[in-house]
Amino acid sequence: MTVSSSKQPRPPFLGYNSHNLVVSFFVGGELLKDLLPEPLRPANEFLHLNMFKVPLALGIPPYSRTYVWADVVNYTSWDGTAGRYVIEGWSEPAAFAEIAKRMFRWPAEPGETHLHTDDRTITSTLLQDGRPMMNLTAQYNSTSSELITQMLPYLAFNEDSSGSRLWAHQIAYAGSYRPLEISEVAVHADDHPLLATLAASEVHAAVEIAAGSFALGIQTPLETA
Repeated sequence: MTVSSSKQPRPPFLGYNSHNLVVSFFVGGELLKDLLPEPLRPANEFLHLNMFKVPLALGIPPYSRTYVWADVVNYTSWDGTAGRYVIEGWSEPAAFAEIAKRMFRWPAEPGETHLHTDDRTITSTLLQDGRPMMNLTAQYNSTSSELITQMLPYLAFNEDSSGSRLWAHQIAYAGSYRPLEISEVAVHADDHPLLATLAASEVHAAVEIAAGSFALGIQTPLETA
């Protein structure tokens, strides 16, 4: 007897050997207040960009994704990680984008993320219909990496019989962390002002996270604070 008869397996899902470039930009609290829906409030003055690939997965297809998130107050996970709200995102293939939108209520426009590394640099590019929307270049400023583990609480509004409710998608994550120095942020898409805002903003921090593993799909309804 199978646990689920659905063509789409039920969570939790597993991602393995993910490769991320994560950059934090100082944008100011007023902009963040405008970007976040009620009742969410910003926990700091930064927007964070995550560009990554997941080559191996269980229950979901291998995928690439780029998204922008803001940290929010009052929804911290048990290990102290601030709640995260995804403001804009791009995913490929379409099968994963559909899961992201339907199951997790994450924004997922069509878009493919590529990462390339050599001994000194890492580059990432977001493509849409084969055309570059954004690319970043960074240099490694350390020869060593450090293992990190986190419980990442991603927040989303989900419709149910009682109306719109806030949910937390708890993602258990582990990976190898290495600091970076950003040398270029270039945006080529005039119709995405949020990306242009990032390119015009000061870089606060940047890291590579390699050999990542995570469990995806543990969802909990929340009381709004």
